[in-house]
Amino acid sequence: MCCGPIFGRLGKPFVILQAAGLLFLGCWIIWHGDELTAFMLHLVGEEAALGEANVVRDASGGVLLTNPAAMARWAVLVYGAATLLIVAAATLLVLVARDSAHVGRDNPAAARSSE
Repeated sequence: MCCGPIFGRLGKPFVILQAAGLLFLGCWIIWHGDELTAFMLHLVGEEAALGEANVVRDASGGVLLTNPAAMARWAVLVYGAATLLIVAAATLLVLVARDSAHVGRDNPAAARSSE
């Protein structure tokens, strides 16, 4: 049983809403991954994240980031987190579907009460 004994009648909708939230957040992170990567680099500091020698500041205030390997590591971190959220959502949905499929076989009384 995935969610029945824990939350009672509200268990299945609650788990489905959690899965929908995780799926939405994972897709949002994938959609805005480049912006999130740049924001994280700004929060940490470009010099700290990429190395001081790999950050070039020009006179107009622009910043050139010249370490593609470090940039790729930050991008993998962001997209890895998004993938983890999507996999967690899929796992919850599979557990709910598997729980629904087993209700009639495991407990006939529960199957009659849910109809």
